[in-house]
Amino acid sequence: MSLQNQPGPIVAVSTGLGEKSALGIVRVSGIEDLSFLRAITKKGDGFLPEARKAYFSKFSKESGEILDEGIFIYFKGPESFTGENIVEFNLHGNPLILNNFCDYLVEKFSFRRAQPGEFSYRALKNNKLNLTQVEGLDLILNANSGFGLKAGTELLNNKLFKSYNEVRSLFLEIKMHLEILIDFSDDVGEDEIFQKLEFIHTKFHGLISKLYQRTQGNLNHLLSPVISLYGATNAGKSTFFNKLLGEDRAIVSSVHGTTRDSISEYVQLFGSSFKLIDTAGLRDTSEEVENLGIERSKKINEESFFKIFVINPFDNLTINKDFNFDAIVFTHGDIPGADKKLKSITSKINGNFFLSSGPMGAEGIGPIGASNLGGPIEPQLLSGPIGAAFKYGGPIGPENSLEYFIFNKYQSLTLSNPIAISRHRDVISDIYHAFNEYLATYGETRDCAILSSFANRLGASLDELIGVISPQDVLDSIFSNFCIGK
Repeated sequence: MSLQNQPGPIVAVSTGLGEKSALGIVRVSGIEDLSFLRAITKKGDGFLPEARKAYFSKFSKESGEILDEGIFIYFKGPESFTGENIVEFNLHGNPLILNNFCDYLVEKFSFRRAQPGEFSYRALKNNKLNLTQVEGLDLILNANSGFGLKAGTELLNNKLFKSYNEVRSLFLEIKMHLEILIDFSDDVGEDEIFQKLEFIHTKFHGLISKLYQRTQGNLNHLLSPVISLYGATNAGKSTFFNKLLGEDRAIVSSVHGTTRDSISEYVQLFGSSFKLIDTAGLRDTSEEVENLGIERSKKINEESFFKIFVINPFDNLTINKDFNFDAIVFTHGDIPGADKKLKSITSKINGNFFLSSGPMGAEGIGPIGASNLGGPIEPQLLSGPIGAAFKYGGPIGPENSLEYFIFNKYQSLTLSNPIAISRHRDVISDIYHAFNEYLATYGETRDCAILSSFANRLGASLDELIGVISPQDVLDSIFSNFCIGK
């Protein structure tokens, strides 16, 4: 349902309802009549709250039944998040209490349950936030990575919006000079105006090119990075998956094809969340369900941010120099003869090699790091036998861990300070290509009417970029990602 034309007081729980907590917040916005506060607090007929002052109270139904006790604060519009009158109730965090409280306000005072993002939509409508800030807020609320949080915070604080406004201001200068040439060509010096235009073109091209460069690359790798474990059946993927998680999440069996579909969990590395996926093992099989799992495994691996190939060195593998993986983890390294097998395999592959060694029981469980991995296996380390000291032994610094290689690749993707909103990336790409078309036309003609027509394409896209115009379906799509109560 569209958020347009939905007036009246709205109410929602603004804190999570997934589990019990010490505190929970119920937010009400759009109230013109504050008398409902007197009814539920029993503070007397003459009570009117002061703005931004905290009041402790018991909250009761008309029948006298206690709903809860806590603190409420009144924020008088327009000096509030939505620009409307807001009351926030700080209650105990049991979801039953919070939902019962909302139900009573809906039933007794005809408030309406808020839709996802409706509070932020009202803030946008009342000019408390611009569209870029709203998108930054969406990113903050849904971020799975440190990059997402940082990008959302910058959007919320208008850092990127200033760059967008600067580009749009330059466009308006271009448009103004073209209009002068069209309407007053006999009264102004054309050569001087064209010189000014070319100077503005250079500045505009420099700014839009920088923004365009920040739209390159796979956005999913930044916002929802996936680490895939890929390899043959019984290579040890599920065992390694459990080891990285520190729990027996995946079923481990000597039977080939045990994992027929992908299994995923999230792991935290250096403050960012990565989705770790154990994929179905690869083999030739006529079993239909298993083949579907294998095809899905291939697709997951192709789209993954970080690809880990898990190899049992005792398997007969055909490997070529173009082997496309970010890291290779060898299992079964404690079995006699593993060193010769490893030397044979690694001589055919370029890449980062790790040895998952030691017992797979509780003593081998923990975060990705030296305690679970023998560290990168360099060619010189494979020139002789791999002894116990290497397989289980001394501390290896974080720069040598698989954890480090994963995060180092992730961090390298953020060096260009990528733009994190898909809508922005698409519109910036449109502006960049439209401006190059305009420049090509400018190089061929000085007909200002033709140039102005090309420039108009830029104007519509720039207005959309900064939110001067926003199709309703775009707004609905943005706010549908918001949690209820924000």
